[in-house]
Amino acid sequence: MTAISIKEKAANVRSMIERSRGQIAAALPKHLTAERMMRVCNTAISKTPQLLDCDPRTLIGAIVQASQLGLEPDGTLGHAYLIPFANRKTGKTECQFMPGYKGLIELARRSSQISTIFAQVVHENDDWSFSFGLDPQLHHRPTAGEPGPMIAAYAVAKLRDGGAQFEWLWKREVDAIRAQSRAGNSGPWVTHYEEMSKKTALRRLCKILPTSPELTRAVALDEQVEASVPQSFDVFPAELPEEPAETVDATPADRVVKALKGPRTVKPVAATRAAAVGELLGAIAEAGTLDALDEIRRQANHHHDEGVIVEADLTSIKAAINQRISAMTNADGEIVEEPTTAGDAG
Repeated sequence: MTAISIKEKAANVRSMIERSRGQIAAALPKHLTAERMMRVCNTAISKTPQLLDCDPRTLIGAIVQASQLGLEPDGTLGHAYLIPFANRKTGKTECQFMPGYKGLIELARRSSQISTIFAQVVHENDDWSFSFGLDPQLHHRPTAGEPGPMIAAYAVAKLRDGGAQFEWLWKREVDAIRAQSRAGNSGPWVTHYEEMSKKTALRRLCKILPTSPELTRAVALDEQVEASVPQSFDVFPAELPEEPAETVDATPADRVVKALKGPRTVKPVAATRAAAVGELLGAIAEAGTLDALDEIRRQANHHHDEGVIVEADLTSIKAAINQRISAMTNADGEIVEEPTTAGDAG
């Protein structure tokens, strides 16, 4: 059997991404175009040639995940990464999507309840102190001289209601999390250790914050990578379409939202796990009534019963629904629903 050259592999992958333009375009938010995402992904692949050996379905699946979250996996800006992993059970190399520190920051800022969010690392020669309890305190003044080795990382969020939250991790805790990750000895853990330390603290903080559905999904995906849990893309077609997918005006999330606002029962509109999760999270972000959120919950349960999504997806979706309800709740504890117009019912 003749070995395929790297040049031929690259051409095949570029062709595969082009044939998946329809899936990518349907998943993207408004601020990104399919052309830009495809260009970014091709650049990322050229920088990490091991991605050429990945199972094509997992590569396209990871690109669609990045598209749904609106994060560019260029591996340079720190928003997201495409990571190749060797699956010992299947004997194949698979691609996983890993959100970066700046990607989590970007997603957190989409929450209407967070005014400021950031993370930092602490070095041995910095001036620092912190305490928990009834009156948590955090002080950190970086040294102007030689910083010394990193000793800790922390993340802070200020809420629009005036409250604040922070999480502190000692370096030994960061390293313990790194040791459990399949990517611990490669990729950003090696090239961007301090950024990954910041992200680890930020991810822990995000679990207790009122966040956007996209951030909830990104944290779940990141934990799958760190816990060595494969991201399942086996729901993608065994063979990608030979012709470009048909262009449609509405995104999958638009179709779900339109169905939710009308009197009809929501019908499944997603053929894949990734698309189903993206549709439901998008619908949650746009839902303005409890009835709409209840309908999304029923649709999520239906997808789970049919095997379209897995238990972890269902848990993330339900958490996003609860966060959306929290965002609709005013200071008096009352849920404020958006008025339904006559046009919505049509």
